[in-house]
Amino acid sequence: MSIFFQKDDYVGVSVPAPSGYVFGYEPLASYDRVHHYMLYGCEKPYDESGLWKGQEKCGEGKAYILYVWARNAPDYELPEGVRMSIGNKGDDIKYLVLSIHYGMPLAGNTKDYTGVKIYMTTHPPPMLAAVYALASSDDLPPKLDRYYVSS
Repeated sequence: MSIFFQKDDYVGVSVPAPSGYVFGYEPLASYDRVHHYMLYGCEKPYDESGLWKGQEKCGEGKAYILYVWARNAPDYELPEGVRMSIGNKGDDIKYLVLSIHYGMPLAGNTKDYTGVKIYMTTHPPPMLAAVYALASSDDLPPKLDRYYVSS
């Protein structure tokens, strides 16, 4: 399936989650094309087709942020003995959904291979990791040692 898009469009891609424990992520993207992307763990994807245009990520059920990439950030590896559980009994992650925000449209008949390589093991770790996301619409003043963000 082909999707044609313009500057600042979002594309969602989903695949069934393999069973295992993630210990690293390798971005397959370039900031000259992709502004950022977020990898989610979902009970169900937004669209059963596996590919859609728009900012929607997960369908019904729980959704978890697993990994975020932007601005040509390097690979990410979890500390030794720490892993993220996906596709295992006891977690709610049945699908992986990559939400890609394209900063620039693809020109002509360009093929795009934006994605993320996930490094996993089947061995349960001593410690499990999760992502805790915080957000605020406050503007951060310059040159302060600290700044308290309102809720």
